[in-house]
Amino acid sequence: MPSQNRLKLQGRKDCLDFQQESLLRIRTLVGLDVGLSEAVLMPSFERLCCWVLNLANPGKPETLLSISLSASIEVLSDLSDHLNPLERLVLSLRKACDVVFQELTTLSVSSLSGERWGFLSSSLLVWGQAMQFTEVVLDEGGTVPDSPGWSMVFLGRVVSGATLSHLERHGPDALSLLLETGVNRGFPSPAEGARQLMRRGIWNPDARPGRIWMKDGAGFLLWPLALQDLVTELSYRDVEDCLEKLKIACCVEGRVITEFHPLLQKPVQAIRMGSVFRAIFQEHGPK
Repeated sequence: MPSQNRLKLQGRKDCLDFQQESLLRIRTLVGLDVGLSEAVLMPSFERLCCWVLNLANPGKPETLLSISLSASIEVLSDLSDHLNPLERLVLSLRKACDVVFQELTTLSVSSLSGERWGFLSSSLLVWGQAMQFTEVVLDEGGTVPDSPGWSMVFLGRVVSGATLSHLERHGPDALSLLLETGVNRGFPSPAEGARQLMRRGIWNPDARPGRIWMKDGAGFLLWPLALQDLVTELSYRDVEDCLEKLKIACCVEGRVITEFHPLLQKPVQAIRMGSVFRAIFQEHGPK
């Protein structure tokens, strides 16, 4: 194996110390008070740090942890003004974990003697300690497919019990945020498609054809016409394909329900927006 694909692992403290500026920025953007942030936000980011330490894809200058924290900061900066602290907490963790997961699906990590690390089974820190080594060999080619299902398995391994307990105390809707908050997974972004439709006035809650509307703080998409707009805008395969991408990337709940449409003045079939999609609506919709 070429020597440049060997990596000496740093310890947990060194990795956390190196990321202190980014972690402080995330804490500030999430907006929890200091005590709550230490109790329910930082434990999950510390677990993410233990999971990958200073691991990096060969040929990339930044570590997986650095890339993921930067992505979390970016998405929080874009949307934090339209989300409450609980939603920001979930969004920051889901984004960071998903970025790390995507990187790990393209990477093979082994000990010098050839034992391969299974990143869904244990953190790199625990695995290295159990195998009693501090150096690994990196190569291309992961064994876990890059799919939303496996991404959720990884998320469940990383998020701390303290974070989950905090979400549980806020009820099932809070826990569902963790499942619904997704990110762009390599397809044209539904978020950008929604922004364009709002900017051009095609999606306007105050005018026909009434593709979107708000009611008691909740947002709705007219089924299936609003999704057909996105299919046309982004060249998706069909409405069902669009719905899957919305569930993954833009936070819609995914069930077709019946709701009264205030503009059309009749019950219609609709999809309920999730938290991140509501933030996009509030940011780019009519003022």
